[in-house]
Amino acid sequence: MQHLKDIFAGYPCLALTNGLLTLHVMQNAGPRIIGLQAAEGPNLMAEVPLAGEQPNEFIPRGGQRLWHAPEDLRRTYIADNEPVSFAFNAESVLVTQNIEKETGIQKSMEISMPTGRAEVRVKYGLQNHNLWPVTFAAWPIAQMRMGGFAILPQSARATGLLPNRRLVIWPYTDIQSENIVLGNRYIFVQARYQGEQKAKIGWLNDRGWMGYYLDNTLIIKQARFEPQGQYVDMGCNMECYCDRRFLEMETLSPLTSVQPGGTLEYEEKWLVFSNLNVSMSEESIEEVIRDLNIE
Repeated sequence: MQHLKDIFAGYPCLALTNGLLTLHVMQNAGPRIIGLQAAEGPNLMAEVPLAGEQPNEFIPRGGQRLWHAPEDLRRTYIADNEPVSFAFNAESVLVTQNIEKETGIQKSMEISMPTGRAEVRVKYGLQNHNLWPVTFAAWPIAQMRMGGFAILPQSARATGLLPNRRLVIWPYTDIQSENIVLGNRYIFVQARYQGEQKAKIGWLNDRGWMGYYLDNTLIIKQARFEPQGQYVDMGCNMECYCDRRFLEMETLSPLTSVQPGGTLEYEEKWLVFSNLNVSMSEESIEEVIRDLNIE
């Protein structure tokens, strides 16, 4: 994996590449991956223009960030506008923020890109610098560029007389919107919301992945599902949010009690497949994931 400093989306960044994918990691805010490109293609992640925010406010910006759940206005939307530190080794780079003064939590991302594969591995860290235990969950969020559609896999477990699916709807979501398509095996969310429209869906995803299709490119985010884990938001380990600016692919770890000095670690794998022709139908998705050996 090669790295160099450059400017991307108007920000000083560290560019990481393995020849198949290029990531841009912000230097003066974060930790945040602001860009994801297949070969030399366009940024697949959203780039959100600044809109008068102040240095002490949380700024959306776009890209991939790390929060800790459950969501709370007093701790979730803490500004991450200070420079981050980088530590390099032969196979990865560790990006670390300063300790959050408001929470005593320190966020980090360890990023690696295997040679010869369009794949990214991100190991997230939430270190507790308080003098007391803190219970929270890791909550990585990827803001994707508008124009595509999200793929939310539903459980295929045979449970007999017992339920096998859990779907959670946020109150501002119009479930009858044409941008939400409910299927038996997949739910689709089209990233074409306008004005003040927005939607959020969460679900218990025992299949361990979610996807986004844009510009003939399929991005898969994989994260381990813990069957015995306690998940926030009525038991969601994956969530999808969309408004007029971006579509968010969100995964969550189980709630974990972290002792003073301890670190909650959580890992995602991203797979990027280019030059695909995928339609927004369950049959098309089934064929693609079978051909790509996603499950």
